[in-house]
Amino acid sequence: MPILVDFNQIAISNLMISLKMGHMETIEEGMLRHMILNSLRFNRNKFNENYGELVICCDGKNTWRRDVFPYYKRNRK
Repeated sequence: MPILVDFNQIAISNLMISLKMGHMETIEEGMLRHMILNSLRFNRNKFNENYGELVICCDGKNTWRRDVFPYYKRNRK
């Protein structure tokens, strides 16, 4: 089974880390891109042997999450 990676969460968490580390109001695009790609690479290297390749999952208007996991936020409106 492949490793499903929530790209939005990876991007948001790296954005928040970048803001906190630099105490800046602006973000360096190149550094944020590097951090995101490094997170993906780290997870692939750590889990690839046991679980297979990464599949990067992105949200659009209709989320994929309930298709993969029917109980995702089941009690929310």
